[in-house]
Formats: sequence, structure tokens, C-alpha cells
Amino acid sequence: MRRRRRVEPQINMAPLVDIVFQLLIFFVFTAGMVSEPMGIEVDLPGSTTADSPYTKSLMVFVTAEGEIFVGEEAVLLSQLRRVLLQKIGDGEVPGLTIYADEEVSWQRVLRVMDAARSVGVSQLDFAVENLEDL
Repeated sequence: MRRRRRVEPQINMAPLVDIVFQLLIFFVFTAGMVSEPMGIEVDLPGSTTADSPYTKSLMVFVTAEGEIFVGEEAVLLSQLRRVLLQKIGDGEVPGLTIYADEEVSWQRVLRVMDAARSVGVSQLDFAVENLEDL
């Protein structure tokens, strides 16, 4: 009578390593997108009482040079009201988050706020960097 060899169960590590690398790549890319939404470079002012994350449906960026972006679309200040009306549409007026660079003039930011309020945006937030996370 022949004896059967006992086969030890084995775990193939190659698929596990592949999954770990894919997760690592995913988190590296998503972390970059959270810090700079839409790829627009804005150095946010800091605050110790900042709330995060900003999940409003409409984002307006004001760069250090004073350029204005609604989402990824560059907009002149004179066109901002019209573009906001198009983005809001006929539905319920969403909140709006302003990502203003810490170097931009307050007058520029106030004009963006005025345009938003003139089209019916009532929930207005400012994106800031949480100083406790640094």
C-alpha cells in the first residue's frame, strides 16, 4: 500500500502584493486631488477651527493672480453671475464653496460673494486649511 504525501496548503502572495500596490497608487492620487481640487493651485488661508471636507456641489476658485474658476472653467468677473446661473439651473440652489488664495485681495473675494448671493446662493462657505493638521 502506498502512502500519500501530505500536501501543505500554500498562499500565493503575488496577487496580494498586486492589490496592495493598486491601493497605494489609488490613495496617492486621491490624496493629491483632495489637496488641490480640480487641479487649480490655490494656497488656502489657515484656521484652527476649520471644518472639512467641503462637499458642496459648486466650487469657485480665486487664484493669487485674481483669476476666477467655476469648477474647471475660467470665468471673467463680469461673466460670473451668468455662469453661476447656468450652473445652478432650475433646481434647488446649492451651497457654494469659495477656494480663495490667501494672497488674493478681499475686494475680489467680496465681488465673487456678491455675484453668488445675487443669483440666490444662500449657503456660502470658505475653504481653509486646518492648522491643526499641519
